[in-house]
Amino acid sequence: MSSSFTNEIITELTTPPKTILPGIKLSAFVEITLFMVIAIAADHYFFAGDRYWSIYPHPFWLPVILLSVQYGTTPGMMAAGISSILLFTGDFPSQDMGQDYFNYLFTLSARPLMWFVTSIVLGELTNRHVQNRIELVNALVSEKQRADDMTDAYKESDATKTRLEEHIASQVKSSVSAFVLAGTMNVRHYDEALSDSIELVQHTTNASKFAFYFLEEEGLRVNVRNGWTESDRFPELIKPETALFRALVGERRLVSVNREVDQKILDHSGIVAAPIIDPLTEQVLGALIIQSIPLTNLTFYAVEMIRAVAGWIGVTLGQAERYGKMAQNSMIADGGNALSSVFYEKQINFLSSLARRTGINIAIASLFLPPEVTRMGNNANESAARINTVIDTSLRDTDLFFEGDADGNSYHILLPTADAQSAEMVVEKIRPKIASALGLEHYPELIRCEIELLGEK
Repeated sequence: MSSSFTNEIITELTTPPKTILPGIKLSAFVEITLFMVIAIAADHYFFAGDRYWSIYPHPFWLPVILLSVQYGTTPGMMAAGISSILLFTGDFPSQDMGQDYFNYLFTLSARPLMWFVTSIVLGELTNRHVQNRIELVNALVSEKQRADDMTDAYKESDATKTRLEEHIASQVKSSVSAFVLAGTMNVRHYDEALSDSIELVQHTTNASKFAFYFLEEEGLRVNVRNGWTESDRFPELIKPETALFRALVGERRLVSVNREVDQKILDHSGIVAAPIIDPLTEQVLGALIIQSIPLTNLTFYAVEMIRAVAGWIGVTLGQAERYGKMAQNSMIADGGNALSSVFYEKQINFLSSLARRTGINIAIASLFLPPEVTRMGNNANESAARINTVIDTSLRDTDLFFEGDADGNSYHILLPTADAQSAEMVVEKIRPKIASALGLEHYPELIRCEIELLGEK
């Protein structure tokens, strides 16, 4: 049985019928009225007009039986009453000579009595069937309600399962992305480490607005804004006297709106704030503040992920800062075989004096690459590595080359005992190779060259 058909049956059986009196349906009254009008008219025009006293079985049995069987006791008794009244409105038999009076009364009342008895017997049977049908309908309604509740519960459970699967998948994806990005974060250059940290936050937290605040004398000052709009009024500086500064820097703890006590501390500065701590020095470098994130993503797992991300950022920025300080005093340039620009500045005066005193020519060929060239089609590290390889494989064992600046936009090649002409020959040999390494073999003129002889000073 289809669901729609079942609903139609339940609606039909549970809809209250129209009644004229308690227990008497309008349809029953209409039926008995029509039948009696037709019967009386037929008796008047086609029969003797005696209300069918001489006909057996009497036609009035028909409405009594039908209404009792169809509608129950009350309509059946109504039919018996109307039939009895109409029976005595016409000509009825007179008392026979010698007939006892009580026998005569019995003769007159026999049919009405049988009609009433029949309406009661058949009507009660019908009432019992109706009651059984009502019980069945109630049971059907109850079962249908239970089935609907089970269907709704299943749909809700299925939707919940789907949401959980999506949430778990998102968490797993965030975790994998976090590990992958954390493993590829650059710890040699501070700016690139900061850029990688921004990407890490974007991929792992799904935050649409966040900021990096770094510790200064005045307090925590915003350094990186991501997703901010002109209408946003997030603080540029978190001063030391604020509760948020004390929680992040003094107590070194995460602050989240999930905790009622932290809602006042955040004071519209964000949703989650986590300190950025260098684990090696245990110094607070700053704070990561998430200012906008979907509420469905603000779970316990998400908050702990933000805590972990802030920890990774602390490790990365701390290492990048230490690496930068070490690189300033290093002899070897970052990411290649070239000597560092710092070492070049320290050695240039010594080499100039040595060249003058000994009379030995020392040529310096300086190559200058525009910044857009070193990054065209490659990142800075890849460009520097290729240039270092080209220069290193093209020079003599006695030649040296230095990095001109930390961005890899210039190089100095030191050529002992070489004059200007020899230096030019070396440059013309190296310049096409550098252009080819950068994918600019047709534009070697973009690489500018200057030659200087230290012995002439």
